[in-house]
Amino acid sequence: TKSRLYGQYPPTFLKRAKALFPEAQRILHCPSGLLTEDVTVDCVIERKPKIVADASHLPFAASTFDLVLADPPYSAKDAVQYGTRPFPLQKAMREAHRVLKIGGHFGLLHTMYPSYQKSKGWRLVALIAVVTGFSKRTRMFSIFERTLPRTDVAGAPL
Repeated sequence: TKSRLYGQYPPTFLKRAKALFPEAQRILHCPSGLLTEDVTVDCVIERKPKIVADASHLPFAASTFDLVLADPPYSAKDAVQYGTRPFPLQKAMREAHRVLKIGGHFGLLHTMYPSYQKSKGWRLVALIAVVTGFSKRTRMFSIFERTLPRTDVAGAPL
């Protein structure tokens, strides 16, 4: 299918990704691009998200979502194509962790596998290569589960 937005999800990707989480009821797409389903957040008004906000400061209560999916600009050059600042990946992951329910999942489509800390409450579930064709960027779909952050005996974060 012809792309409507530079770097959008590959054809059928979203359907396949969501099929991995059949129990997910509340789903957040951030950034959302031109998606219209589920709860959509983007910082570009012209893309008509349901909520205009930055991925590093989501306007949702803690433990709101079962699944957060993200397909952000992969580089500063890509951000220019999207008309945004570079994506704040680590801050966005902290916010995704905050808005996910315990046991909820964060799926990130990117050209690399992001760093994360088990002690901060992430468990890596899967790394899936997404190949869209010859001479195209291979992307990685990293799937994390939200767990409780590890603490010491006194309850302080490790």
